[in-house]
Amino acid sequence: MADRDRILVVGGGHAEIPLIDAAHELGFEVFTTGNRPHDLGHRRADGYVGRDFSDPEAIRDLAAELGVVGIVSGCNDFAAISTASAAEQFGLPGHDSHETYLRIHHKDRFRALLEELGLPTPRSVVVRDAAHVVEQCEPLGYPVIVKPVDLTGGKGMTVCRSPHELAPAIDHAFTLTRQDYVVVEQFMEGTRHGYTCFVAGHRVGFWFADDEQYYRNEFLVSGTTTPTSMPAPALDELRASVERISEHLGLVDGLMHVQCILTANGPRIVELCRRCPGDLYPWFVQLSTGYPYARAVVQSELGLPFDTAPADGRPVARHCLMATSEGVLRSIEMDDTVTARLIEQMTWWQAGDRITNHLVDKFGIVFLGFDGVDDMTSLAPTLSDRIAITITADDAVSAPTAPAVTP
Repeated sequence: MADRDRILVVGGGHAEIPLIDAAHELGFEVFTTGNRPHDLGHRRADGYVGRDFSDPEAIRDLAAELGVVGIVSGCNDFAAISTASAAEQFGLPGHDSHETYLRIHHKDRFRALLEELGLPTPRSVVVRDAAHVVEQCEPLGYPVIVKPVDLTGGKGMTVCRSPHELAPAIDHAFTLTRQDYVVVEQFMEGTRHGYTCFVAGHRVGFWFADDEQYYRNEFLVSGTTTPTSMPAPALDELRASVERISEHLGLVDGLMHVQCILTANGPRIVELCRRCPGDLYPWFVQLSTGYPYARAVVQSELGLPFDTAPADGRPVARHCLMATSEGVLRSIEMDDTVTARLIEQMTWWQAGDRITNHLVDKFGIVFLGFDGVDDMTSLAPTLSDRIAITITADDAVSAPTAPAVTP
């Protein structure tokens, strides 16, 4: 063990498992961190040290304590920002400056960047209190969407369709953000998609696109399918935009992941991140294309060469298991149309687990392969109906434990 170079993965939930496994395959000793010691990813690591990964100073101190040769961000914007801070302090390769990460991952600064480059983006305003928010937002028109600038996964977001809805939405966002301001932006109609790629020399090499599904929570991605329904001109526009951003900011080679809305006037970039997407997204890409996505993330964030060759894909769906209400989880049953197409899964539920927020809580992810695009597009929208999740109102009746299933 001692002769292996040690790296730190900033996180250790189920989302980080592909990164931890890839780092092991590359021969590294892997330590993880975070303030939830029972997260699944820590069990796959060689060591775990509890730290709050939203605290850059704590991650810098931990990197020094462990004497790591490299650091890999987990699947969280706070983790990415702290990773960049530590990498910059210790001169570790594979990461942009801390300032660049803030510019990309904070929504208000990213909107300003897109406007600076002349790239189409929703109009927005920065709001520091609710006192004059109606006047501030009047030029935007309605509906608008209120967002904390530093959170992902739909946390704190509210769509407002009239002025009287703004003040409570602003107050709600302020209860969650760590900043002293939030953003309000135009709500854009269209279909939502992911575009993920690896850039080298500011040029896109490997790329992959998907369609996003929002089964329970209108702001939280709970499923994806590929190939995407976006037309070739939209994909070309996204590629050009990514390359322009990369060149303008002088980004290091590596991952750029975009979330966008395809409108009647073309794609509009909503978010960009320089860290791995969550919910086992690397498996989704690899199951479709064979491209070693997690390995490429780890290699790029350690400053190592990585594969940029394009790859064709097959139809695949990724579906997160979520309940329809709060309560106690009793069982999960998939119908024959799902099990016949099941190619991979990871579940971490146990009978008797309590669901405290059914709009957020996830307790497993399944991956399905299809005979063709028509098969996928007809079945994927119905997956929530074809996977029966039994929830009861109390846990007075004992139930057998269902072991977690891992690949």
